[in-house]
Amino acid sequence: MFNLKPRKTTPQRDLGPANAHDVAWYVQGKHNPTKHIEVFSRRWHDAIRLGAKVIGLEVDQCECSMVKGEPITRDQRQQAVVEFCIATFGAVTMNTQERISRVVEETLELAQSENMTKEQVEVLVNYVFSRPKGEPFQEAGGLGVTLLAYCGHVGISADFAEVTEFERVLKVDRETMRSRQKAKVAAGVAT
Repeated sequence: MFNLKPRKTTPQRDLGPANAHDVAWYVQGKHNPTKHIEVFSRRWHDAIRLGAKVIGLEVDQCECSMVKGEPITRDQRQQAVVEFCIATFGAVTMNTQERISRVVEETLELAQSENMTKEQVEVLVNYVFSRPKGEPFQEAGGLGVTLLAYCGHVGISADFAEVTEFERVLKVDRETMRSRQKAKVAAGVAT
């Protein structure tokens, strides 16, 4: 997507974000929400909307992050994603094997985007499978924490990236998505 680097100066709170760098500053949480909660409660949404304009997206593409003017919780967003998957692909894709396959696929695509080689991935696969199996709850938490650490390291707001990707997916034609899924099934990497 896009990886905006925050400016070294604090954005002007009275005027809201002035450019893409200020948006990144807001979105990446560089402000102090405990001190400025009144100022930022509405400005957060404004920052996201301005960020969309700056990179050429339609403003309404940033609406799924809000419900009645308030930010939605991650649990609410999770439920929206589940409902979207069922509506688009059917309940058959909401099984553990399919969901784990998609998690592994996206993880490998992220690794590939950071120039990790197939050989490096194979070393990790061998390492992981040489150890005892973990518990899904703890491993899901570990995946989330590790993603947050990665995003913090490279300067991406994990939350903003997640919202942006979900909003992008919502704009894709569902028939196109279904045909991609059928191609994955034909390749033996999906159900």
